[in-house]
Amino acid sequence: WISFLPWIENLRYNVLTPAIAAVTANAYAPDHGAIAIMAGTIAGAGLICDNHHGPETKNMMPGSLIGGLLAGYIVSLSVGRVMYACIRRNVPATMTNILVGGGVGVFVSLLISESGVLMLCRYLSYIIRNIVRSSPSILTSLLGVDFWDGTGLGFLFGCTYIYGSKVGWYHMIFLPIILIEMEHGEGSTWGAIDECVLVLISAGICAANIMCHPRVKGVIKKGDVAISKRALKTNIFCGDFIEAAYPFMERSVTINLCAYLAGGIATEIIYQSPHQVLSSAYLPVFLSLFLAEDHKRMFHACMISFF
Repeated sequence: WISFLPWIENLRYNVLTPAIAAVTANAYAPDHGAIAIMAGTIAGAGLICDNHHGPETKNMMPGSLIGGLLAGYIVSLSVGRVMYACIRRNVPATMTNILVGGGVGVFVSLLISESGVLMLCRYLSYIIRNIVRSSPSILTSLLGVDFWDGTGLGFLFGCTYIYGSKVGWYHMIFLPIILIEMEHGEGSTWGAIDECVLVLISAGICAANIMCHPRVKGVIKKGDVAISKRALKTNIFCGDFIEAAYPFMERSVTINLCAYLAGGIATEIIYQSPHQVLSSAYLPVFLSLFLAEDHKRMFHACMISFF
């Protein structure tokens, strides 16, 4: 929907990889600061120089989030060693900065590109996106399961998504795959699930605490209402603060069961047409709805999650 702005369209393919490489380099080599960021940016920029391969491969080829991560990590391992080698050999400071900031970045970029690793990274991203966005019926047919059309697989995954977010799988598994899905500026199927299964279920639980407080004062305390009001606003307008609902889910078997049930049904609805509901959390709810191509399906999933 923003493709009518050419400069924004170019950002889809030319910004993410250098940014990821720079952030990764700085994260793993924080002591080297700006010079690690510069080397990471150059390495990432080199990975997108050959990203225009025609329309038939456009969805797979431009940039690579995984390649950017790899480039940034290799840069972080290299900058300190190259700098130390320059100091040992009495290389002037200006030349040292050029060699470390520029030379390392160019070398890492050439290493990943010319070795074929970049192509493998792009294919890996492509495969992950296609698996995540495949309908359950396609997945069961590929696995050779003829007796099951995949009905209920979305429900099971929705329940798994809620459980995984509680036990630490979100930042380890779910969020990286969401970022891989979105690396070309598109929405994400798992991003839509994130919005419905985590954000809106949390918002619904918090809204229920606020509404039920006058009638069940012994169960819902004033502190619960205060945190629920804050969490409700944050979830609706920022798409975040899902953790606020976890204490209430653990405190009540009924709330926990209803959350799993709503999450499962919402995910089943989303996976009936996974390519048409690409969206994201970390946004206002109305904007998440707007990003999805199938607004009606996304709206139904959101309403089930919230209510």
